[in-house]
Amino acid sequence: MKEIHSLRENIINELLFWIEENLESNLSLDNISKKVGYSKWHLQRVFKSMTGTSLGEYCRRRRLSKTALLLRLTKKDIYEIAMQYGFDSQQTFTRAFRQNFKITPYAYRRAEYFDMQGLLPPYYFEAQTLAKPTIVTLEPTSLFGEQNLVKCAVENGECFSHEFRTQLIASTLSLVGMTPPRFYGLVDYSHYNESEPHYKVGYRVAFERDLLPFFTKNCEKVVIEQGKYARFTYTGDVTGFKAFVSKIYLIALPKEHLIRRRGVDVEIHTPIFNDIDLDYFNCQYLVPIE
Repeated sequence: MKEIHSLRENIINELLFWIEENLESNLSLDNISKKVGYSKWHLQRVFKSMTGTSLGEYCRRRRLSKTALLLRLTKKDIYEIAMQYGFDSQQTFTRAFRQNFKITPYAYRRAEYFDMQGLLPPYYFEAQTLAKPTIVTLEPTSLFGEQNLVKCAVENGECFSHEFRTQLIASTLSLVGMTPPRFYGLVDYSHYNESEPHYKVGYRVAFERDLLPFFTKNCEKVVIEQGKYARFTYTGDVTGFKAFVSKIYLIALPKEHLIRRRGVDVEIHTPIFNDIDLDYFNCQYLVPIE
């Protein structure tokens, strides 16, 4: 029986990855059952028993979760978003979106706070859960650093990527000529241009004045806002950082019923290895919350 359960788990797990890569395609039960090699009836029964969610409901909510991120993090037209994820009209999309998020797509985009209730993260059997965040209050902190804008594809989760972080951290530390005992990464998700369909993340590698011997000519003063933050901790290989930040937004914040307010995410890096070529992150990650 254990072998049968393990086989089914592997099949469903592979299916979940395949679904995630094909959310913009025709995910009819006929197409999915052909992919797996099960009958529609058997596939739905196994999927529900292994995940606790019906297959149709899972696909629907994953698509709606993708559209929610696009609404909040891009200026893409609502009609285009609806068509991209397989809705036959904007009206159909609006009904489904309101049913899931209790608000229209337009109102969701314009809301002051990013309420992540209703988002469904991809379900993977091997997915690790995050430790419960610590709620802290930060005092205003003055830092110095240069702002960079990075073009990202929200659909692929590039807005949470570790790659632009490591590139900008490495280039900044090479200019400084040292790895300080502490530095900051400030992540601003509010940068966009009304005329551009692409989303841009603002990322600033910043330092406290007494930890930096000099500043480049483009360094600007920036103040971390006072307020409440949800604090998470990450220690590990840098390649796992993208999944870590994704889980904060898609799993941890909704699970804890936390609402993100406007402001920048704050990374506090305390390098373990004195090496400009960073391949290991040891940091606290703080998200501004209401």
